[in-house]
Amino acid sequence: MEALIVSVAALGLAVAFSSPTSVLAVLVLLDLPSGIRRAIAFVIGWVVTIAVIGAVVVLVPALDFRTSQTTPSRLASIAEIMIGAAMIVGAAVLHRRPVSETPKDPVPQWLTNLVGRHWAVALAAGGVMLTYSITLVAALEVLKANVGDVDRVVALVVFAAASIVTITAPILLSALAPQRAVDDRSRLRRWIAKHQRTIGVALLAAIGAAIILKAVFDLAS
Repeated sequence: MEALIVSVAALGLAVAFSSPTSVLAVLVLLDLPSGIRRAIAFVIGWVVTIAVIGAVVVLVPALDFRTSQTTPSRLASIAEIMIGAAMIVGAAVLHRRPVSETPKDPVPQWLTNLVGRHWAVALAAGGVMLTYSITLVAALEVLKANVGDVDRVVALVVFAAASIVTITAPILLSALAPQRAVDDRSRLRRWIAKHQRTIGVALLAAIGAAIILKAVFDLAS
């Protein structure tokens, strides 16, 4: 169980730091009227989506995950390899994409339009913008661990908590220090918007490679 907790916590942090667009979305929401409420709705949508995926994991029919050599375990590892490979390909495509001239406000207009319509839209956006590839890997890791339902729930809660570290930090800062938060949000918003391509390419490739290595190790063990 300890190894599973470490694994899902690491995957949760991978989600948190490999999704700069989600952090940008929260920063955009916080600059709107009732910004904290909108941003909290975004986080709730994110967590609810993980909970739905978690419910599927907890309620999955009984399969044989007793060892890494059973058919369900091997299929899960193969699926992880495919996900990791897709992430590396995605990083390569993102890296090859032409760099456009940086506008005065580099935050994508579509992002502002999307999350700024209504708090309910922010709720839906949180669910949509979750990094599903890594979340699916976390779900597969929970299944492969062959633990009971309670332990599955605990592992998924740890994953969810780790995954929201970066999107909840600006909300907490805005609530605790609203005057300081305005300037900090502006600087962070511009920095992330400027560097999100580099962040995305580096982290997607690294996380994808790590997922593949872990899955190959499981297949070989």
